[in-house]
Amino acid sequence: GGLEQLYNVSQRMIEAAKSDPRVAGIAMNTSGMAVSREVAWEIREKLREFKAAGKHVVICIDGADINHYHFASIADKLILDPLGIITLEGYVMGRTYLKGTLAKVGLGFDEWRFFTYKSANEALSRDSMSEADREQRQRLVDEYYALAKSEICAARGLSAQAFDDLVNNDPILLADTALAKGLVSGRASPV
Repeated sequence: GGLEQLYNVSQRMIEAAKSDPRVAGIAMNTSGMAVSREVAWEIREKLREFKAAGKHVVICIDGADINHYHFASIADKLILDPLGIITLEGYVMGRTYLKGTLAKVGLGFDEWRFFTYKSANEALSRDSMSEADREQRQRLVDEYYALAKSEICAARGLSAQAFDDLVNNDPILLADTALAKGLVSGRASPV
């Protein structure tokens, strides 16, 4: 699909630029970027390799949630739109349960579970999350947060405590605040 194509094109372009002695760096405008966390991380890894080859990365953002910011934090120079907002809201995961809705229309669903963590049918068979599903979803959320935290802190020179404080106490940052806290290198000039 489209995301796979984006990843393949991005990967080839970054690899070509990395080995081209005429290319000193890459500048990206990610305004309006809509890509999955996984694809963004894969492209971020390619940019990390690009930087390891002695090249520079400049990324312009118009705003970013934690996933978009995680991606963009790899930049040597990270520029935020003067009206942009960074939201470091952390991660949450939930799901909708339809057992009650199905019962209201006269339908039942009988789940046959053979493995503890196979929870795909819980949405139809339960009205709340099982402990096994809660455990596996919490683990995913914890892993997403740990990865974003470690890579953002390393890339932007933040301490782990400073990052946690932002997420817990100041998750919505306007451009001036983001600049003052070192999350971005600068603000874009108004046109």
